Amino acid sequence: MRGLLAAALLTVFLGCTEDDRLPAKFDPGQSLYDRVHAEADLPTGGKCVDHPKKPGVRYYFTNRLAMWGDKSNTGRHSGLYMSEDGGATWKLRCYIFEFQKLFIHPETGTLYAIIYYEWLKDDEDGFLHQHCANKAVMSDDGRHWKDITGGYGYIADITGIIADPDHPRRVCLEACVGRGYVLQASDDSYSRWTWYREREWPERKRKK
Repeated sequence: MRGLLAAALLTVFLGCTEDDRLPAKFDPGQSLYDRVHAEADLPTGGKCVDHPKKPGVRYYFTNRLAMWGDKSNTGRHSGLYMSEDGGATWKLRCYIFEFQKLFIHPETGTLYAIIYYEWLKDDEDGFLHQHCANKAVMSDDGRHWKDITGGYGYIADITGIIADPDHPRRVCLEACVGRGYVLQASDDSYSRWTWYREREWPERKRKK
């Protein structure tokens, strides 16, 4: 996956010049966040999530690996887009992350996302190596995000986000680290997570 993503970062812009990477209808001096996109202009490979508390508000997210190989994505930005008119027009909300999944809490409307996280580190052989994992982040507006991963700052594979059945304003994380786990937060700030094996999750209340 690491090699594919690295290639994807280059391929999205392959075959275009510096001047034609921006569609002609956009002012080069205009902020990426101010540009209005039609639905047909969105990058491909993504998924759409409706806001459960705000009718007409929709979010669309994609990442560069999902966009890779489709020439129509030339000049288009991966990231998170938001529509306030049911999907007729869209604006980019965040392009600094490689979004993997998006969950909107049904009670609070808070946005939670799984993002791709990559870093370089000296390994035992003394050379730099590329490492990758996931982070869990949260946001009230889709623009500004807070890291709630905790621990080492990353989890090898976060597979899902669900509403916490015990605390209606929080979420739980689903992860796979050799086996399946459900992570439950200790507080509303997500300062610490309790890890349950998937088979133990239905029995958690009996152990408390």
